[in-house]
Amino acid sequence: VAGIMMKADPKPNTPDWSEGFAPPPYFWNDRARVRSADEETTVPTGTYKSVLLVEESNEEETTAIQLKYYAPGLGVVRVGWDGTDQGKETLVLVRTEELTPEKLEAASRSSLELETRALVHSTAGPSVMRK
Repeated sequence: VAGIMMKADPKPNTPDWSEGFAPPPYFWNDRARVRSADEETTVPTGTYKSVLLVEESNEEETTAIQLKYYAPGLGVVRVGWDGTDQGKETLVLVRTEELTPEKLEAASRSSLELETRALVHSTAGPSVMRK
């Protein structure tokens, strides 16, 4: 699946972007845009300020708008919904763990192995591990 998960310098009031595209038999054509760059949200791991709020949608599901809350230096801490779709998925961050260098290396290797298996179904090139 080709796409952009997050722009390098996301800001409100800028054009939306394609988060992904996959040809048949798969289909994914999500669009994203920054709704706000100064939100505050509270989840079990704490209260986060200066949170980036990104809304995701697609033309096929006009009643479902997924909201993703990105905390500075951490990433997604909450996923919520706007709209009237009945299949609303919500997620909140319940735990954080700082990995030792050894655990980080093991997680990176495991992710790359998983990606290698996924490349069987893709035409995208492999990721590059950066230190």
